[in-house]
Amino acid sequence: MTRNCPLIWRVHLKLLALRTLQGKDLKRAIGTFYDAISHCPSNKSLYLDGITYFPDLLKETVDLMTEKRMYIRLPFEELQVLLEIEEEAAAAENTRGNSAVNDDDDVEIVSD
Repeated sequence: MTRNCPLIWRVHLKLLALRTLQGKDLKRAIGTFYDAISHCPSNKSLYLDGITYFPDLLKETVDLMTEKRMYIRLPFEELQVLLEIEEEAAAAENTRGNSAVNDDDDVEIVSD
């Protein structure tokens, strides 16, 4: 019964995707993604979660969606560009967050 519940699959995928950020269980997470879409093949949000969590599987996931007559509202090439921009912004945010310097010593107070 619960194997056909997309919400449970989505939560499970999210938790596994968080573990893959730590460098753990990538193969398990991808396998779980394929299990999820095999048990809930008509749920578009599972496919979109897969694209979000596993950008390397973008072309394959879009092909699966096309076979099932599910469509994304923008061209595939435009989707790739948007994902690249998002990755670059995340990388810039990480480098900016790591290079923050405390400049409190440089503050000069002038009184009249």
